Amino acid sequence: MFDHSPVFRVGGDEFAVLLIGEDYSKREDLVARINELPEDLASVRAGDTLSAGMSEYRKDRHSSLASVFEEADKAMYERKQFVKSVLSGESAAPDSLA
Repeated sequence: MFDHSPVFRVGGDEFAVLLIGEDYSKREDLVARINELPEDLASVRAGDTLSAGMSEYRKDRHSSLASVFEEADKAMYERKQFVKSVLSGESAAPDSLA
């Protein structure tokens, strides 16, 4: 999926990608592809899904690379919670996140 960027395993089933070049240009599409939910949600278990979070360095918001990583990690966990709520029937998947 990431043809131009290094991918690092950061623990367990978590990975970090430093997007560069064409991957950076397509970052919104790449994250959307990872976060895409199948049309038939009844056949999916929460453990069968992927969730991605993304953050971009902003000098007015981030003091270090670690703070960028923490922001992306928080976004990923928020996405995981959303997917769990959709799969449990607690929330409907909005078109923009499906």
